[in-house]
Amino acid sequence: PLAQPFSLQCLGTPRLLAPNGRLVRLKTRKHLALLVYLAVEPRVQHRRDRLTTLLWEKAPSSDARHSLATAISMLRGKIGRESFESGRDWIRFTPTDLELDLDRLSRGEELPTDILPALDVGGFLEDLEVPDAPWFEHWRDGQRARWQPRIRDALVQLMDSCRRTGDFKQIERYADILLRIEELSEDGVRAKMEARAFAGDRLTALKIYETWKVRLAEELDASPAPLLEGIAVRLRHRGLERQNTSEIPPVPTDQWRDRPFVGRAAEYRTLYERWEASRDNNPRHVLVVGDSGVGKSTLLHRLATAAGLEGAIATRTQGHALEQKVPYSALGTLMEDLIDRPGAACTEPAALADLARIVRKVGDRFPDLPEVTETHGEAARFRLAESVERLLINVAEEQPVILIVDDLHHTDDASIAVLHLLMRKLRSQRVMVLMAARTAELVDLPSARKLTDGCEHVNLHVLELGPLSPAESEALLDTLVPSGDVAPTGTARQALLRAGAGFPMALELLTRDWLAHGEQGLALTLEAMTEDIGVAVPVNAYRQVFERIHDRLDPVTRNVLHLAGILGPRLNDPRMYAMADLSLGQTMTGLTRLTELRVLRDSGRELEFVNELIRGQAYLAVPSPLRRVLHERVAEQLMADEQEGREVPGLEIAWHLIRGGRGSEATESKGKRETSG
Repeated sequence: PLAQPFSLQCLGTPRLLAPNGRLVRLKTRKHLALLVYLAVEPRVQHRRDRLTTLLWEKAPSSDARHSLATAISMLRGKIGRESFESGRDWIRFTPTDLELDLDRLSRGEELPTDILPALDVGGFLEDLEVPDAPWFEHWRDGQRARWQPRIRDALVQLMDSCRRTGDFKQIERYADILLRIEELSEDGVRAKMEARAFAGDRLTALKIYETWKVRLAEELDASPAPLLEGIAVRLRHRGLERQNTSEIPPVPTDQWRDRPFVGRAAEYRTLYERWEASRDNNPRHVLVVGDSGVGKSTLLHRLATAAGLEGAIATRTQGHALEQKVPYSALGTLMEDLIDRPGAACTEPAALADLARIVRKVGDRFPDLPEVTETHGEAARFRLAESVERLLINVAEEQPVILIVDDLHHTDDASIAVLHLLMRKLRSQRVMVLMAARTAELVDLPSARKLTDGCEHVNLHVLELGPLSPAESEALLDTLVPSGDVAPTGTARQALLRAGAGFPMALELLTRDWLAHGEQGLALTLEAMTEDIGVAVPVNAYRQVFERIHDRLDPVTRNVLHLAGILGPRLNDPRMYAMADLSLGQTMTGLTRLTELRVLRDSGRELEFVNELIRGQAYLAVPSPLRRVLHERVAEQLMADEQEGREVPGLEIAWHLIRGGRGSEATESKGKRETSG
């Protein structure tokens, strides 16, 4: 094998590393300064009197020459005598086994490769001050000015690489370095704002922007670029600074607070690069498949947040088993979020009239739409697809659009068919479709099989998401333990990793359980897990962790959870909780607590269960007599809503009636609705 060279790092804090990676300690700061000067300057003969003036100007001539000779002797002892050639009045530095980080920087090789890590980029000779050597400091300042543009470009490249892999923790480090070098750097401020947004710290991101904007105006008489101003506007839209317009799409960032993102860099890069192509009028769609709890939704949500900060409109729907037989239910939810966006009003009235048949909000927004001709079967589907296409084209002319379908395996066939048709037709518009599905259940859905079988014809990429590797699981575990808490070690650590089996959600829930119960945690209980837990994670781990969470809830939060499990997609309707004698304050407190415990999550549009298996456990936790009473009350409330003119799916009412013990009434009610429809 080839011998490893020494490494001299001049970017950031300067240091000399031995071939084994250890720091080589030099006797004085001037010895390091001399080494850097000889390495950076062209490999020519340096006059001794020039070198003594550079570093020992204030010393007597004889003392300066002695100090130089001592320094050269010491450097020879550290990196090899053959690295120096010398005469009476000159010295030449000719190392054969010394790597200089500036050489890699000058070649533009700052990004990581399969062999090398990312270049450690910083300012030139940071923290190297030699106060009694003014000529050296003058030389150092000149080199800083020379290298600064290249350092800035390298940091921008590194930040962009982090942006593509979702590594916003590292992007903040690079942003801080860039802002030390160029305090008013727009690239640095953008990356800093993105990093704070993905840390769930929206207010700090806005403070950074406002402070920078004021300085930019005062010192340069300049204004922020539209992209950066747009990021600030979209961040304001999430809080007290909310704008008085619905045309600004919300960008959920608070959901990422204390939410580590580990082990999905390659998959995130695939999503981000396909988003970039879609943004540039070359749509590239993605279907993410994997087992429950493996991180599919998190991956899609993070991409939606990043794209939203850049100006995209992300509209999302989640499939529910109850709505799977309701035609166009998923499509209607997707379109509902687009009606208030810029460009929607430019859609032809006939197209809007078609959309009003599945989205009641369209008729409310545009009350004077023309009558539509009744069509059935495939003709109706094609006409609806054309109407959706017109709306998407008009909205996408203003802003890129991302349509997200979570739990595709629970989505109705009619919506999937229309989305499939849209992907075939929208070949040059800024519209991207992102979908997620559980692998095992996708094969039983004919419309989804048709979609995947012809994926190459619609620019659809199927991305398989497997469990995390052991190393990634360990890295995730380290980030899940709050700062200041004792991290699990030894047997406890191995038990958590084995029980989590590479499933991020299971590992997070099990770690929370261990932090709460210590040695009595589920992962350490022999009866709690089996050796082949990786096969059973979606059932066993979630069920047992849920039971632990459920048992320690206060009575009010437990009641909120019980009713939320029954309500499912309607868990955001505060009126429903009054049926369990819960006040609005109790309801909000309970929902907040369940979100903190990661039973629920904030999708930016509404709260939802983090996983349908968790919702199933919440549903089964309700005692069956109470469950029947609550189903009956929900059904009565929905029927009252329907009488008042609100749109309520008949199947939903029928389901609650059946579960409430009124099956005959459910059948009769469903038949009446189908006849009237």
